[in-house]
Amino acid sequence: MVTISKINHKGSTRILLRFLQDAQTLDRIKSLSQVAYTKTHKGWHLPYSKEAWAAFKALALKYKVIESNGETKIYQKPNNLIPSNTPLHDDIALYHPTQIDQPGTASSPSKSDIASIATHPVAPTVHPSYGDSKGTDIHLVKGGRSIQLSGTNFYISIYYNEEDIKFLKGLKGYWQSKIKKWIVKATSDNVYALQNKYEFWDHHTYDKINTLILNVECPYWVTLYRTPEITEIVIVEIAGHKANTNIIKRTTDRCYQKDEKRWTIPNDQVIIDLLIADYTKDGATVTSGVGTTTGRRAA
Repeated sequence: MVTISKINHKGSTRILLRFLQDAQTLDRIKSLSQVAYTKTHKGWHLPYSKEAWAAFKALALKYKVIESNGETKIYQKPNNLIPSNTPLHDDIALYHPTQIDQPGTASSPSKSDIASIATHPVAPTVHPSYGDSKGTDIHLVKGGRSIQLSGTNFYISIYYNEEDIKFLKGLKGYWQSKIKKWIVKATSDNVYALQNKYEFWDHHTYDKINTLILNVECPYWVTLYRTPEITEIVIVEIAGHKANTNIIKRTTDRCYQKDEKRWTIPNDQVIIDLLIADYTKDGATVTSGVGTTTGRRAA
């Protein structure tokens, strides 16, 4: 069991960790960032911060807390990590169990651009292999892994494990030593691979992230144009992961050309204008080379 207390070390407030130094516990403690040993207090110490406390709790060690009033509280199983907005003004804020911010609580972006999504940590449901726990799907606070989506990249915190490192390199991920995280490109293939291996997200959050990525990778667009050979019809091409053919299927005298994978409609300005309006309303980027009388976007 690890004994937790707050100390002042060389003018700085620190979290002191004391324990019987069995090899397994010592290895886990030494894996923490910014951990150091103090002979004065005869124990290991961490910065008094939300991040350091969350990292310690992710080790899944049994611990007890000696609070400022001398009271001792034992935690047989570590509680959830503290939210990022929890103030650190006293022992209660740091040590008492609280609820982690759940995945998907960030407000929805107004645009379907990955760069507009709010960066937020997401807790996993699996953890590195320790002894008899190898390969076990356990409570998310014991994960030891975390993932963030920021811009067009995933930022992954993970304990060193050869199998995990090989996997991340297989996604063309790389280690960024300055921030001590793995960086993996946010692509649809990579988000699928990460979810398949680690189950980072619940179903709703996974779909939301995957949709944001696909909006950038495979944007929804519609193109209308004529050919010199056949002027009585207009060719319509529809593409993207949100491609909606139900709209054109409602159009009078439409025809699908299977070999070219495109549609044709009559060269009728009323039909053209209605189709452009419907697809613009549906969220498609519409490019038209046949003119429009509705004032809708055309090129």
